[in-house]
Amino acid sequence: GLGIPAEPLFRSASGCTAVSEPFYANVHPQPVVILGDSIMCEGGSMLFALTIPEADSDAQPVYTWFTDDQPMDIVSSDYILASEPGLYKVAVSVNGCTSESEEYYVTYHSSPQLQLSATETDICVGGHTAIFADVVNWSDGTILYSWSDSYGSGSSYDFSSEEVGLHTITVTATNTASGCQGTNSITINVNDLPETPVVTVNQATVFEGGQITLTVANPVDDAIYTWYRNGML
Repeated sequence: GLGIPAEPLFRSASGCTAVSEPFYANVHPQPVVILGDSIMCEGGSMLFALTIPEADSDAQPVYTWFTDDQPMDIVSSDYILASEPGLYKVAVSVNGCTSESEEYYVTYHSSPQLQLSATETDICVGGHTAIFADVVNWSDGTILYSWSDSYGSGSSYDFSSEEVGLHTITVTATNTASGCQGTNSITINVNDLPETPVVTVNQATVFEGGQITLTVANPVDDAIYTWYRNGML
């Protein structure tokens, strides 16, 4: 608080004057309440934080939060997590001085919903597959796409890898109008190439009308072999 000396009190009777001792009035600052953002995305919550001027170290502010002009049944706190749209405000009392914030209407924004698809979910090392991101459940603004591991920036991506195994591709869609986001993933399985077949023959030459036998010397289980003669099936 701020100590301000008051004017001395003068009292006069029969021409005699008496002066009291000076006294001090303790003046406290009126709290100034500042609320935060007013956008809430689907399925999320919004932090309402506030600030007030510094007061005496022993002063304990009392916070009363309101939604749609009705006091909220919560413990006094300088922040709340709003999970429902509505009209919010807070009253702060410090040292007997009370101020109310402006009313903030929390609007509800739908988060983009992502659906991912691919031309192939199983490819070979060095192969390619196109991944597509389709967004639903949004109305205004534009959509920005962010793919994991810098896979791309648009709504589709041509995926290829030299690493065998499962690859999880994640994309986040951001609505530029609300800032709300949606995320989804798809898994691509990259298979190793089979060992290059080694072909052996049972004899080097054959007479007209005779036969030779061609054999794969390093067969692979469950492999499908396609034979060609002079480049033709």
